[in-house]
Amino acid sequence: MKIVFGYTLILLVTILIASCYMGSTILFLEKDALHKPNLLANPSFALLPDSMNVMPSGWTIIGQRDDYLGKVLCDSLTRVESGNSIRITGTRKPLMIISDPFKVDRFGGFFAKISALSSDDLGPRVRFRFITYNASGKIRNSFSSSLKSAQHWKKASISAGFLKTDVRFARLIILVPPTQEATLWINDAGCYEVHRFPLD
Repeated sequence: MKIVFGYTLILLVTILIASCYMGSTILFLEKDALHKPNLLANPSFALLPDSMNVMPSGWTIIGQRDDYLGKVLCDSLTRVESGNSIRITGTRKPLMIISDPFKVDRFGGFFAKISALSSDDLGPRVRFRFITYNASGKIRNSFSSSLKSAQHWKKASISAGFLKTDVRFARLIILVPPTQEATLWINDAGCYEVHRFPLD
């Protein structure tokens, strides 16, 4: 009896440990996005001529305005891809950078990405989310990733699929902690439909 109990206990512990390390059941790679259209309205953070906005079109910033005004700017010099990066310097409170909504299909499989660079080798941890919504704006799926920024470009990516049946659109959300004395750059944003799951 004790031997059976011991084997059962070992089996349960093994299953528990294995479940802690189980990742997503899907994995898409950046190469899967090659030649696929970027679903974001303005992935390169391009500014309109004579723009007076803090953020480029296609993106919204949520935070305390007096904390980020003059500290969040577009930067055309420091970037990993063409276009601009978003440069964030000396903020004392968290910020959310949110993409405009884009249409998604529940049978799609999606690859999303961002890159970040810091002036500090132990820079802020940037969190990144792909969130889907139904027609009335209720959240239906949420996928997340994060990266610890450093003095070289680092990438975070998300593989998303098996969406709820009533999804209509999605957004990318970038969560930026206070940068304090550091400068943080965000660039190379993208979201691509890279797979089609079979119809029910």
